Amino acid sequence: MHRLFKFPAVWLIVSILFLSGLLLINFSSWIEPYIQGQQKLNQENYTESLKYFDQASERFASSDIAKKILPDIYTAIWGNQFHILYQLGDYDTLFEKVSTSPISASIHHWTGCAFFRRAGEHSDDAREQIVWLERASGEFLSVLKLEPENWNAKYNFELTNRLIDGLKNEEEAPPQILEILLPRPRQGEQPSRLTG
Repeated sequence: MHRLFKFPAVWLIVSILFLSGLLLINFSSWIEPYIQGQQKLNQENYTESLKYFDQASERFASSDIAKKILPDIYTAIWGNQFHILYQLGDYDTLFEKVSTSPISASIHHWTGCAFFRRAGEHSDDAREQIVWLERASGEFLSVLKLEPENWNAKYNFELTNRLIDGLKNEEEAPPQILEILLPRPRQGEQPSRLTG
């Protein structure tokens, strides 16, 4: 065995393997908040998941190299944050994050869904609804530009534009449009999801 280590190539291979092992250990600890956040998200523990994704996002913010080496994880972290903020109904925080987020279909999707929900909060003012719905429509269109075959985005885009047209043609929103924007669950039912 000692004779084997007399060859420089063997030392090189051993060194490369050792350094690779160290890098893998370092990488796994560096990416741990993302893994934990994903596990909490799978358990629908949104508050805990958001904390982990915030940590992961901070790590990526301090490393341009990580953003370039792991772009899918980087955009997944942001998309998951937007998904969680939407689920929690924290639209204001979601809207604040838009200006610093990367471009991705997921981010446009959840932003569009939040704009759509905001339109429903203004059910007494058709003009306000139109403003929010037009913003939602723009986000769904952005999804389609990035993912032309995304049927969910196509549906959301078409629905939103039909609602806009209906509101523009009516002085007041017809009851069926209000029902789409703010569906009322039947007694004992969970509220249904409109988009997403």
